[in-house]
Amino acid sequence: MIYFVWKDWEGENVEKFNNIHEAKDRMDEIFENCGKYGTGIVLIVEGEEILYSEIPK
Repeated sequence: MIYFVWKDWEGENVEKFNNIHEAKDRMDEIFENCGKYGTGIVLIVEGEEILYSEIPK
């Protein structure tokens, strides 16, 4: 199970996916809808391993 964790002005959000591709597609959709700077920290996690992270500078 892949967990997609992201934070925006409304708070933290967690969604579950079966594979990394679904999680990355969802990340792209969120960035498209709210703009990259409307989202804080993005992590895609499997177990205790971070598979992908996006942290704005």
